[in-house]
Amino acid sequence: MVVMRPDVKAYFDAMASFDRPSIVDLDPVVARAMGKQAGPMVELPPREMARFDVNALTRGGGTLPVRIYNPLPKSDAAPVIVFYHGGGWVLGDVEGYDSLCSEMAHLTGMTLVSVDYRLAPEDKFPAAVEDSIDATQWVASGPPEIGHPVSTLIVAGDSAGGALAAVVAREWLDRPSVPIAAQWLIYPVTDLSKLYPSDIEFSPMLGLTDAGRETFYRHYLGDDLDTGMRHPHVSPLLGDRWAERPPTVILTCSLDPLRDQGRALAAKLVSEGVDVVACEAKGQVHGSFTMRKMLPSAQDDLERSARALGFLLARG
Repeated sequence: MVVMRPDVKAYFDAMASFDRPSIVDLDPVVARAMGKQAGPMVELPPREMARFDVNALTRGGGTLPVRIYNPLPKSDAAPVIVFYHGGGWVLGDVEGYDSLCSEMAHLTGMTLVSVDYRLAPEDKFPAAVEDSIDATQWVASGPPEIGHPVSTLIVAGDSAGGALAAVVAREWLDRPSVPIAAQWLIYPVTDLSKLYPSDIEFSPMLGLTDAGRETFYRHYLGDDLDTGMRHPHVSPLLGDRWAERPPTVILTCSLDPLRDQGRALAAKLVSEGVDVVACEAKGQVHGSFTMRKMLPSAQDDLERSARALGFLLARG
């Protein structure tokens, strides 16, 4: 029996009343435009706080747009959250995630840097990974735009951004710079190499077909889909050096096709001795943190995961 919250049921009822294709079946440009149009209807207004857009430096001497949130003035060294948005590496931007990022900064009291990495199909794999690593390195360098010295990093992201956060955490093991104190993974992509039971059970509820998802992933990975899906920079569950990973908060949703991928990553980390807090939002759906106007119960899930992060950081 599928347990569904009242606001989630209303969401599915609303979806059923619109006769339109799934977002994975749309041209990316059209899908992005629809996302921008729908955003104010489903998501809460952003928190009021200091925020400004700047350019981070990249490995090739270029620049990458980021948005910095400063909820509290700071002068001493303090942690910084580096956030990578979701959208299957094809959709999403800092503007569409303005409300969620401002709320995460508000709940934690930490400075947050939201990364506007390059999207596919215009820029295919590994562009998003390279941009995420470069932006994180820029934050770690302590640029004056942050507003205070950087003591530690927390890498965070939702969906495909959760995969990027996990990849950055792995790649950071060989970087003797500012340490990553924790990773905050929100219904993350962790393993595209196979179908999990939750993929099969819940994809039809969201109108996701195997053909549609395959087309969508090809935007990012190109024609050699099998090889791309098995790359640890796409499916971080297929990576290595697990015992060295930072403390982790993983938030999954019980009605999410990605639920079992998140559970599998949590189990792998626990089995290797990593400090993990795994939260599952019962009766909740994928993408809920950016639909808190339509799904008000998601606010409690967000606050719970923020408290879990605080708990892990307090443990040191």
